[in-house]
Amino acid sequence: MYGENTLAKPSGITLKDHSLNVKAQVVDILSTWPFLANKYRQLTGLELSDFCVQAAEYHDLGKRHHAWQTACRKDYKTYQSWLKKRGLADDPSDFKARATYESECKSKGRFAAENLVQAGIRHELASLRFLEKNGLATSVEVQVAIAAHHAKLHERFKHRWEKDGAASNQLVGPFIKYWKTFEALQGSAFGLKKLDDCILRRFRFDAVRSILRLADTRASKAEGEGKEALVSLKTFNQPKGFAGNQLRPVQRAAVEAAEQWQTILRAPTGSGKTYASLLWAERQILRESPRADRLIIAMPTRFTSNALAISAADQMGETGLYHSSAWLNRYGAKEKEQQRQKSLAQEQHKLSKLLAYPITVCTIDHLLMCLAATTEDHHATFYFLANSCVVFDEVDFYDPFIQANLEQLLHVLLLLKVPVLIMSATVPNSALQQYGFPGKIISAQGTKDKLVHKKLILMGPAETADDVTSVLQEMITRGQGIIYANTVKRALNYYYYLSQQLKAIEADIPLIIYHSRFTEPDKKRIEARIIDCLGKKISPAAQTEVNGIVILTQIGEMSINISSSIMLTDLCPWDRFAQRVGRLGRFAEVSEAVVYVVIPTAKGKLYPAPYGSYDRSTYSWKASRAFTNTIQQIEAFPRTGQVFDADSLVDWVNELYPIVENYDEKTRLNLENYRKHIRKKWLIVPDSATNEEETEINDQDEWRSRDIDSQGTVLVRHQEHFKSWQDYYSFQLEYGVSCRAYELIPKKGQEDQHPFVKRVIKVGDEDRSNVKEQIAYFVDDGYYNPTTGLIGLYGKADLHNFAC
Repeated sequence: MYGENTLAKPSGITLKDHSLNVKAQVVDILSTWPFLANKYRQLTGLELSDFCVQAAEYHDLGKRHHAWQTACRKDYKTYQSWLKKRGLADDPSDFKARATYESECKSKGRFAAENLVQAGIRHELASLRFLEKNGLATSVEVQVAIAAHHAKLHERFKHRWEKDGAASNQLVGPFIKYWKTFEALQGSAFGLKKLDDCILRRFRFDAVRSILRLADTRASKAEGEGKEALVSLKTFNQPKGFAGNQLRPVQRAAVEAAEQWQTILRAPTGSGKTYASLLWAERQILRESPRADRLIIAMPTRFTSNALAISAADQMGETGLYHSSAWLNRYGAKEKEQQRQKSLAQEQHKLSKLLAYPITVCTIDHLLMCLAATTEDHHATFYFLANSCVVFDEVDFYDPFIQANLEQLLHVLLLLKVPVLIMSATVPNSALQQYGFPGKIISAQGTKDKLVHKKLILMGPAETADDVTSVLQEMITRGQGIIYANTVKRALNYYYYLSQQLKAIEADIPLIIYHSRFTEPDKKRIEARIIDCLGKKISPAAQTEVNGIVILTQIGEMSINISSSIMLTDLCPWDRFAQRVGRLGRFAEVSEAVVYVVIPTAKGKLYPAPYGSYDRSTYSWKASRAFTNTIQQIEAFPRTGQVFDADSLVDWVNELYPIVENYDEKTRLNLENYRKHIRKKWLIVPDSATNEEETEINDQDEWRSRDIDSQGTVLVRHQEHFKSWQDYYSFQLEYGVSCRAYELIPKKGQEDQHPFVKRVIKVGDEDRSNVKEQIAYFVDDGYYNPTTGLIGLYGKADLHNFAC
């Protein structure tokens, strides 16, 4: 079937050997993760290994096509001549010689496989044709896997299905019939009575599709770089931690709740929820009859997912991080390591992005997006998600978009028999009904919370730091404090005031501002400095002598393990407030702690951003119901202050979200578009544009994971030519900062004062004449520095004036 001399690659590797290598990888995947086959059998009644082995055997048979094989042989002959000139043996397994050859070709501005590039034939398409012509019967699941294993089952590549293999007198080639078959299969989902049936059908196909692609990628990696270039497939291990009699209340509660499939666990911040989630997962995965074989921890934002995965490494062991900025945050300092070590780190990250790691930390948005299947990778993330148990560490109840989308995601997880644990300090009682969970919310309050006398004092409206000078001066006197500002602009105003005051008295008190508008390397550096000032590693005896004032936005609400006995915060919904005050007297080495609350205003009016919606027709903010109701509740407290603890916060949140409310028209339309994507795009990858954070899809059925403005990236360092798209994306990760997309466009008449410069950059190798142009935004000089971040529209980095 293969032909002894049929080539698979221009390096001389035969089709027979490559197919055997891919089959070996399939066996490795299914033997390392036996749960995959068991779960597949449970949900479909079919044998996964039969499909996957056959897919591995047949996936590259199209390489026998005359046009493909002829081109490959020409490229191989050229390579053989190169080997002969250098006195090297013709050994297809000598990947180092091949790497040297490819590097030389690149330096000369040509491809190492020039003939294959111009052959005009996709081998996976030809594989389907070969199977049909030779009467090799396969299931449609295997056919889809073969079609998709190089990500060409995609609307963007439909022209290849139409034109490849066509004779000069033909408008279309022989492969279009298979595309039409797949289109009909995808369209048949509309004949299904329930969306649930479409989800289960997708699971059946995505299993074979994902495993073949992973096996082929790993086999090719080993063939091209050696087996040592592969990251070993890993399994979930027993978490490192404490013995059962040393467990905290939240950890004991998680163990007791592990028999349930869906659980809501209410526990205060700082109570040990991370280890609790690992213990819960252990009892899902390492039980006699496993319910899952991997753990996914979904955080509200990528900033919190970064912090959790890195800070909890001692308990969690090797942990995958989903998003690209996470890789830079974690491995960016390894530039001087050996190339092999860096390559392995990159391979680990690729597995993490497929959710093919024992523990992966991601965001809720990533899980929501994989249901919409806008990339080939999303078929893998959907499949490995179906074999996981999932912990949601806090959810944003004030955002109806995220709540409606989360309801749909939870329904899918229930359908796929995925165990779910929601952990939150202040989840409302109404969440049980909203999510359709059985039983009751399990509460596990910590003991430290009772040791600190905490008080909330309402200061009233405040537009600038000048309105709360008494609190800021108290922080200076104490030499410590945590400030939460709802917007970057308000944070900068606090920073400006304090920097001037500290300079005037020559006080040796570190002042740190931290918000989302820093580059990833600067975020990592600033987080470390914050921990040095207010972190737990400070000894108990020194806790009252903490030295540092930290100004934070929402980025610092979770996962930054710091504490202070005095806090100032802009008002926010109670569930967000609970996260903020989780850092108030957190380490229980003080007996009293106070949080001062201000109601943010601008030009004398309530300024609820970001807890509301902005009307660009009136240039005004409309506060969310959660924000206005929190104001009403807090204004009823005694003016002398309100004593509170974790139980108080739960009560206030329950008052804020007493019932499951009907969604407004905007939220309902967004949810309907989400369901359209799940049903319409389950097989063929759509030609849809998604943003880098994977929070929105821009096509005729526009969808967002949460109700926030579209984001854009600005670059704080100037460079206008990149050798490859990978170089450009790496540059973006290191020097890019996200901001609202509308901020990139200057207002009419203010072009000269605009901080962002739009320029054309070039991506590609000029020697190969394959340079592409791309629009990019750069930050003008003076609008970014490592101390204050991207100031953007607020002024230059000299901080001369930041009135709110």
